[in-house]
Amino acid sequence: MPHTPQTAVVRLLQRLTEARNIRPGERVALSAKAAVVPAHLLDRALALPAVSQKPPTAWHWFHNQNLPAATPAAAQARATVMASAGAAGLKDGVAAAGHEYLHLFEQGKLLPGEVCMGLSPEVHLAGGLAALGLRLTLGDLAHAGPTGSLEFTVPQTLRVNLTGKAPAGLGGFDLFWAIARECGLDSLCGHALEMGGEGLREISLARRLAMAEFAAHAGLAAIYVQPDALLVSEINKRLGEGGTLRGYETVTAEAGAEYAQTRSLDLARVQPSVCIARDPASLGTVGERAGARIDRVILAGTACSVESLRLAANRLKGKTVACTLDVVPATPRDFSLALAEGLISTLVESGARIHPPGLGSALLQDGPQGQSWLTTVAYPPQTAGEVLLCSPTVAAVSALAGSLTHPDAPVLLPPRDSKLSTRHKPS
Repeated sequence: MPHTPQTAVVRLLQRLTEARNIRPGERVALSAKAAVVPAHLLDRALALPAVSQKPPTAWHWFHNQNLPAATPAAAQARATVMASAGAAGLKDGVAAAGHEYLHLFEQGKLLPGEVCMGLSPEVHLAGGLAALGLRLTLGDLAHAGPTGSLEFTVPQTLRVNLTGKAPAGLGGFDLFWAIARECGLDSLCGHALEMGGEGLREISLARRLAMAEFAAHAGLAAIYVQPDALLVSEINKRLGEGGTLRGYETVTAEAGAEYAQTRSLDLARVQPSVCIARDPASLGTVGERAGARIDRVILAGTACSVESLRLAANRLKGKTVACTLDVVPATPRDFSLALAEGLISTLVESGARIHPPGLGSALLQDGPQGQSWLTTVAYPPQTAGEVLLCSPTVAAVSALAGSLTHPDAPVLLPPRDSKLSTRHKPS
């Protein structure tokens, strides 16, 4: 059978199977060489019969010793889970709850051209690295065992070419949802999405990671941002400084690869967006909903990189927030850089409360309880009240105003029937 040109996503999947020349729609067995078990799912993963029968040596597993225990009961539960991990033969766990996949990247364990399987939707941020993140369920792990194989349907791939230059301050959240609107949520569900084009040259690594992380909100099977000179430069510099850089191979689509559909998006048209957590259908622009009361802002998650902290500090410098503002740097590295640059001091002087990296979801667990909260956490826990998702810049300016605010703070036009308007009521 002649070789069928493959998209980048299919080429990466090809590396995990013995089947030859795989194509969209085919059911193939993928070798689960390693699985990422985030801290909040560790106890449930350890309870699987397959795990008790065979030590899961192929796991990258994490625990929450990096975070303070809220209560004595929580501390006891943590100790119980750690004891279970030891009994299962787990070793070398990492205290990086809340930023597991970023930790893998910073330690050089997840690089371009590689595939990462994980038990949480945040695994898709690998796509921002020009790697591939595949989400596993506990059912997948129970069926395959710690080192088995998984049945997987090769997805159709959509392609979006980015053009133009994005307005300053737009976050990965805004960029992802602009792409989702362009393609349509129905078109994305169950498919893979590849992004490329000259517009990528304007999108930093931090924004690519934040953009890719939202993939599960649209029901995507996979997301992939093609590698370019900017990506390679940022990765080599970042990991080279930390001494964790190793060799890697970037992957692009083969010439002649066919896509289910191909679209273009002019980044200059992208607007800051907002939506209710777990409700993609509620997506709208910040301009449309500006003025809605906000009681608390939680700037956290992958989006809270040092780049975002610079933007927030620039907006807040010399001012005081009008509502509660909690800031949780994405990783210890982001916190250290922000501290060294004086960003943390600026944020504290503006009234922000600073928390250790990884604590974002925990701050959201109690729920708004009748209030309206705004956050940059991609997948906040389910709560009884309303939690809105947005980009870091929108979060910062909204904290200043105490209401949902457009970053550009547009000047309001006079009422249509005022004396300053060109239109008047008939006399």
